[in-house]
Amino acid sequence: MGYDVMVYVGLQRFLHHRQRDEIRLSLEAEYDILISEGEISVLAARFLRYLERLHYASAPALRAALAADGAWPLHVDATGEDGRGTLLVAFAGWRQWVLGAWKIPTERADAILPRLREVIFRFGTPCAIVRDLGRAMEQATQALVRILKLKIRVPACHQHFLSDIGKDLLAGSHNRLRGLFRQVHLRKRLRTLVRDLGRDLGQQIDQARAGLRQWQTELCREKRLPAGDAGVATVRALAQWVLDYPVEGGGLDFPFALPWLALYDRCLQASGAVNTFLSDPKQDASVRKPLERLRRILQRVEDDILAFATVAETLTRRAALFGELRQALRLNDDPSGSKLRPQGLTRGEKDIRASVR
Repeated sequence: MGYDVMVYVGLQRFLHHRQRDEIRLSLEAEYDILISEGEISVLAARFLRYLERLHYASAPALRAALAADGAWPLHVDATGEDGRGTLLVAFAGWRQWVLGAWKIPTERADAILPRLREVIFRFGTPCAIVRDLGRAMEQATQALVRILKLKIRVPACHQHFLSDIGKDLLAGSHNRLRGLFRQVHLRKRLRTLVRDLGRDLGQQIDQARAGLRQWQTELCREKRLPAGDAGVATVRALAQWVLDYPVEGGGLDFPFALPWLALYDRCLQASGAVNTFLSDPKQDASVRKPLERLRRILQRVEDDILAFATVAETLTRRAALFGELRQALRLNDDPSGSKLRPQGLTRGEKDIRASVR
């Protein structure tokens, strides 16, 4: 195989995250090149070896660029899964360049230290080494500074520090809230409702969605859902909106996102909207039935409101303290210092929330 085929396979595999069969089919469709999946694996591994050699051959130029910046921090971290070894990564923080990545058998100081020495040998001395809170990483970085007689600081990573503090501060209340939701089987019942309403709409679902979109765009002061299939689709969309609570975390993990608190907030908002819609005696009868079913599901949270509200209040208060710490360490995406809020609402969500104001 030619060099260009190897590069194509490598870019598709590691940059675009495509599977071997996808790469094989694209080569056949676009370039009429027939190749086995085994050969794709060979070319992908060869691509990595070429890339590694190119990286090290470019080390003098990379070192000069880092030196021209005046200073640069070295970030080191290791992560892995049980039984699959550990991946150690060295990262030039300001340039956001990966200077080295190695598979090591385990996160031990004697496995980390030689790799850190290799980075400094190739790319120069950083102004600081930012590490995680692991004992092995601390021992390796301190040994590196001592052996090479470096006059640099080795601070702990703010994100790792905040993660540990956040788990200690929030895990108890967050887990209790999760337990309460599991007791009432709320997500399971909501998923069943969404599935049943979708099945009832059947082939009319596209027309029903069109009616939902039209209702969303109408500036109507009456807090009444559209009649017929459009109204059923609206109830289904409201239930699905509650189920979509993880998006409020912005893709972050606990403790930087609090998904169970987000679910609680959405349950309260949806419950208020449902009660408002049901208060209208002119509501279409075919829409009222799924609305009442949704209210019964959400009512399980309100029936045990004392337990839910107490835990949610504690969690909200602690999340605010955690937000203040994040803001002090300049790792807070929410300037209010409270729990993470959604980046933006869709028009449908705005209309649903506006209906209960």
